[in-house]
Amino acid sequence: MESKAIKKIIYLNEITFFFVWVIIFLMGADKPPPIGFIWIVLLVVLLDVAQYYYLKKFLPKLLKKTKGLFFNNMFYFF
Repeated sequence: MESKAIKKIIYLNEITFFFVWVIIFLMGADKPPPIGFIWIVLLVVLLDVAQYYYLKKFLPKLLKKTKGLFFNNMFYFF
């Protein structure tokens, strides 16, 4: 798969991740959201950036079917 297609997948994932989680948090917040809600949005942005760098490294390895990828991926989270 081309680098352009990988970037498209990553950007789609990032945009979806951000908006879905902000909507979920908005549904649980008071109406209108308190001023502290901006900290929740900033946390989602921080997680979005971390996910971007993770997917940038993980997706090419996944598409190349690198040996031991599943174990390394699980080890990353533990």
